[in-house]
Order: sequence, then structure tokens, then C-alpha cells
Amino acid sequence: QQQRIAQALSDYLNKINIKNKIEHDNFQFSIHLDDEAQQAVALKELQDFVDNPNDKKRRRKWCSK
Repeated sequence: QQQRIAQALSDYLNKINIKNKIEHDNFQFSIHLDDEAQQAVALKELQDFVDNPNDKKRRRKWCSK
């Protein structure tokens, strides 16, 4: 489950030109941005999804390729 969530966020961030990579260990997945200057935008997108994951408009935005 955690891997799917991390991959969805990573894919979406790449879609909006926030380059990143997923790293993981035995306990967690983390997303590392190539450009730290984009951290505020990435965090806002993550928070928007966490606040309302069932919003149909946002789900389309996250799920479309």
C-alpha cells in the first residue's frame, strides 16, 4: 500500500515537472526531489491529496497520465 501511494505521488509530481525519485528501506518509502526549491509546491500537492483523497477532480488530476 505504501509503495502504491509513493508511486502515485512520484508519478504525479513528475507529470507537473517536479523531478524526483523514490527511495525505500525495510520500513518506509520516501520521495526525494531533484530540486529542493520545488518542495513547497510538492508539499501542497501532497497535502491537497491527503485532505481530500476522494475528490473526483483531484483524483483525475492524480491518476491521469
